[in-house]
Amino acid sequence: RSPSRGLGDVYKRQELHHALGERAMRQKLLLEYLEEVRPRVLQAMSKGDHASVQSMQEEIAAKQEAILFDALPGERRRYLLQHGCAAWTEEALHSCASFSPLVELGAGAGQWARALTALGADVAAYDDGSEIPQAVRGLRCEHVQHGGVEVLRSDANKDRTLLLVYPPPGPMAAAALKAYGGRFMLYVGEGRGGYNADRSFFDALEANWRLKSVVRLAPFRGGFEKLYVLKRRSHPFK
Repeated sequence: RSPSRGLGDVYKRQELHHALGERAMRQKLLLEYLEEVRPRVLQAMSKGDHASVQSMQEEIAAKQEAILFDALPGERRRYLLQHGCAAWTEEALHSCASFSPLVELGAGAGQWARALTALGADVAAYDDGSEIPQAVRGLRCEHVQHGGVEVLRSDANKDRTLLLVYPPPGPMAAAALKAYGGRFMLYVGEGRGGYNADRSFFDALEANWRLKSVVRLAPFRGGFEKLYVLKRRSHPFK
């Protein structure tokens, strides 16, 4: 666990910066492959050859994992099924549980909520279903209620600590920060330029939140997410 320090240093880590070029190259290779295989898929679909379409979908999924993550067939899917997009460590779970009761927004299939509940934490988990990875869409989500940013404004959740686990790229994370009124916040994800959130989210963190600690996680190959424990500043930083 690292000592408390300014967010500007933490969110511009060299390891993530160096990875961005390789990620762009892998994305380019994937797009080239998808363009190459597209005529075969369209031909099979036009013939109503469902068996061939299913076979090619499996082939494409395996190839995508290999290109993006150097993963064996099904390896990435198994990771997602067990952990969601980010794998916890025992230290991370205990750190999150110490801030119970929690409200988790964007909880996906509820893997973190289940693990935290098993540890004794009180977790109210929500997801609107818009960004759940395809690999886990069929999972039962008994721990997850349907809901978006609006649940953070409800009286039922006003005394809970916000937990954001691997928020999607785009405005959701920043909107959650804007709606949330609590003193502490737990963010699981990468820094600026990574897979999560957007610039306005990290700008808001730097202006309004003080970093208390950073806890290592167990990312899938090529990932750089961590658990960031933050406390709201008494006065915005300028």
